[in-house]
Amino acid sequence: MYWIHRLTIFLLRGPVYLFLRLRVNYRRHRPGRIAGPFVVVSNHNTDLDPLLVISAFRQHMYAVGSEHIFRRGFVTALLKFFFDPVARPKGSRATVTAIEMLRRLREGRSLLLFAEGNRSYNGLTMPIEPATGKLLKKAGCSLVTFRLTGGYFTSPRWSGASFRRGRLDGGVVRVYSPEELAAMSAEQVNAAIFADIFEDAYAEQAVRRIRYRGRKLAEGIGTALFLCPRCERVGTVYGRGGEILCPCGLRGTYDEYGDLSGNFPFTSVRDWDLWQKPRLLARVRAGSDEVYWTEEADLRLLSVTPRVGAAVVDHGPLTISGRVLRCGGTEIPVAAIQNVSIHGPSALVLTVEGMGYLEIPADPVKYRGRIFWLVIDEIKRQLAAPRPGAAPSA
Repeated sequence: MYWIHRLTIFLLRGPVYLFLRLRVNYRRHRPGRIAGPFVVVSNHNTDLDPLLVISAFRQHMYAVGSEHIFRRGFVTALLKFFFDPVARPKGSRATVTAIEMLRRLREGRSLLLFAEGNRSYNGLTMPIEPATGKLLKKAGCSLVTFRLTGGYFTSPRWSGASFRRGRLDGGVVRVYSPEELAAMSAEQVNAAIFADIFEDAYAEQAVRRIRYRGRKLAEGIGTALFLCPRCERVGTVYGRGGEILCPCGLRGTYDEYGDLSGNFPFTSVRDWDLWQKPRLLARVRAGSDEVYWTEEADLRLLSVTPRVGAAVVDHGPLTISGRVLRCGGTEIPVAAIQNVSIHGPSALVLTVEGMGYLEIPADPVKYRGRIFWLVIDEIKRQLAAPRPGAAPSA
């Protein structure tokens, strides 16, 4: 099947790049031939990123993608037949994914990996998954770092699937040989990757000043900006058209440059987010059993079997308190949640002891899944922190 995968990419690379150039004004900076096998690690801001990166290389590679693409029936069958991506469950330990990646690399295949734990809500590159460096050292292959610039404004995560046309660039930052990686610790590999692919989208935009044209530019912004700077209530900010609003009287706009203006002190989503996150987490650290947020919509709680499908466990409002995540009549102790993440703008995914891999999708209702993610993650940090006076573990 490998020849089918190579032929498919070879035939599509040119037309796909033309589409990307017309749709989002993508400019690729093509590297010379790189000795394989190798792993390309790129920053990640849009659903188009696999196409953006793969179209820039002359050599074939397999993408490591979200497990969600393997639950789309006939579309999934086509993807597996022509492209055969590697499945990577979100909110779950990825041991099976790592084994499959190593198998393909040992067969001489190259891979594309987005090593951030999540796409950015504020334009700052997210931290690298801690296991990345260890995996790359074990693989014994070359590492290629690739940086995309302009993706955040082309398709802000909070905007869903909308795309704005401005300018998007992508190119190789550096190639690390197997010998270089062998001489580095796993932590040093992660640090090198992060330094290479890091982007502060607003700092770049301050220099580039590129317009990103689109419709309803502020729609969905409430999934990112969840704390109002005027009334300091959680979950009241929302976007309508190009406006940012709150029932308390807050009013502003998000423009084609990504800038904010209004009766609040922030001029960027980045600065607003850097203000709000510490305040939400401080409330969690100071709280006990209080309810931090309730989503009143009728949401579904799914039990997911990776690469197979999902079954509805329960449905109803979603609530997070200091000890329990509740969906409908089902209670999930926060202490039993082993991993938590977000898919897309707001779909919550988690692995729970005794319950397996669960998901609370955002369709057809978009909810503020990011609030649940941040609160759960902070509670878990508090539960894992050593208690004052406790004996150190062996």
